Amino acid sequence: MKTTDNKINVVLERNCSNCNYFFPFLLHGPSEYGICLNNTEFEPYIEELLENENYDCCKELIEEKKFDGNEHYCKDFEMVEIIETDSSMYELFGIGPNDEQNLTEAVNLSLKNRAVEDYREMLQHSDPENRLKAFETLSALASMNNKEAIKLLIESFKDIPAPVSLEAVHFKLEVFRFVNRDDYVQDLIPVLFRDLYETKSTNQTRQWISEIFRFLSIYKKEEKVTGNLEKMLTEKQFSYRIKKRIKDILEEDCY
Repeated sequence: MKTTDNKINVVLERNCSNCNYFFPFLLHGPSEYGICLNNTEFEPYIEELLENENYDCCKELIEEKKFDGNEHYCKDFEMVEIIETDSSMYELFGIGPNDEQNLTEAVNLSLKNRAVEDYREMLQHSDPENRLKAFETLSALASMNNKEAIKLLIESFKDIPAPVSLEAVHFKLEVFRFVNRDDYVQDLIPVLFRDLYETKSTNQTRQWISEIFRFLSIYKKEEKVTGNLEKMLTEKQFSYRIKKRIKDILEEDCY
């Protein structure tokens, strides 16, 4: 825990998963594994990984180089952005600035109960970058079990319409990274199926549709996933290619 002026910086544990260079490996679902983008071997693939989340571009290299992000950190470690909170908590909780354990507990409690109305306003901003910052902060607060942040995070994701343009696709993919957690699966499933029905399959929207199917493949054992996929097979609006992807997901366990 560090202080600057009247601010307290919440210092995250120094491990690779909290480094700016760490890129999570989500091909087989959420996990602690990832790769280091500071590794020059990944340099030719960085754009595909970051912009398109295309793991196939270097799948074998990823499998070879992936590691548990909680294990260690190196000399190039660069801490991800940290959250600041007001140092008036010293007085509020009656603790000293050097009382690390109690200060950490106080900060966690403060984040758990932090009001989210300011972020609700940011989510209405016309600038996508400001909206993404709001989603990112809400995601951090949600990880501290802030109930209001969790509620606003999920509701706001639901409010994002099915994307049409490439810019809208990229925005939704970025937001999805903040809400794609095991705890929210039951809330996400109906939203993603809604988007499958409302998103016209084009070159611009293909990336979002692929991400939805990747998610559904991971959670295909959920009853709502299987039932809705089977229903889609009977719908005339879906193309042969879409239906083939659905069949592939449903039949994966058969091999």
